[in-house]
Amino acid sequence: MRRSAARNRRIVIIVVIALLIVAAEAAALYKMVSMIARGESPRQIRAQDAAGPLDLTGEWVQTNSLSKDSYQAIRITDQAIDVYWISESEGIYMLYWSGTCQTPAARKDACRWTSENDLARTSTSRRGSQAKEKEFRYADGKLTYQVEEGDQPETVEAERRTWSGGAEAVSAPADDIPQGEQLSGAGDIGDYHIAIGGLETVRDAEGYPAVIVTYTWTNNSEATASAMVMLLERAYQGERRLEAAQLGQRAGYDAHSAARNVQPGGSATVQRAYRLAEEGGTVTYTVSEFLSHTKNAVVKEFDLDGPGR
Repeated sequence: MRRSAARNRRIVIIVVIALLIVAAEAAALYKMVSMIARGESPRQIRAQDAAGPLDLTGEWVQTNSLSKDSYQAIRITDQAIDVYWISESEGIYMLYWSGTCQTPAARKDACRWTSENDLARTSTSRRGSQAKEKEFRYADGKLTYQVEEGDQPETVEAERRTWSGGAEAVSAPADDIPQGEQLSGAGDIGDYHIAIGGLETVRDAEGYPAVIVTYTWTNNSEATASAMVMLLERAYQGERRLEAAQLGQRAGYDAHSAARNVQPGGSATVQRAYRLAEEGGTVTYTVSEFLSHTKNAVVKEFDLDGPGR
């Protein structure tokens, strides 16, 4: 009787162990299938199965954007994370965030970290964030973080996915001046009235020739907005598009003027600085509506060789 009871206990133990092994293998298989479905490579799967840090390196794409051709795309390397605004219809890639990426050293299926922004890079992008830090989170195959635009921050959700990868430049690629209706000096583009003011020639922080262009915009829409989000400014010298200039702490220059929110019916003045390709010549400045299909723009030319320059 005792032998029978002992044998039965051994059988129960063996069956329980077998069930645990089967359950563990099924869980591992489910995890692998889920990771493959999310587009993760065999190298990344092996890295996460090993007793090493969670591997988030690679490319990610926003999945909760309201627009199919306008979204954020992310590239993560061993110690850095870059986030870009992308508009497929206009071929625009703009840097939004460039910061550190330090995931926990211990093996985890979820993590979060505080990324420190490289302001030297993001400050040259018209849609670059000026925040010093941003929290990123990873769980269940999704990368999440907040974007502060307008009155309420929005949560971006991204999954691992390959994107075009052409966003190496900090700002949009050079192209022709917008070919829609050209409004000389002032006019309405969409829900916004634009009046381009003056141009001042200066030297940037590195001593190169630069200009500051000032314009005023009025928000005639029904929602609070900022020029940084709703408008697209471009400066050309001849056929060359000018890059943003860094002026440092210059008296009378407000580098953050485009980021300020304007209530419906309100107006604000924006200043933009650009490094010249050469001294003298003509600068053509355009302001258009960001992501607009009309290509209409307010345009003004400045003669750098004219009186008072």
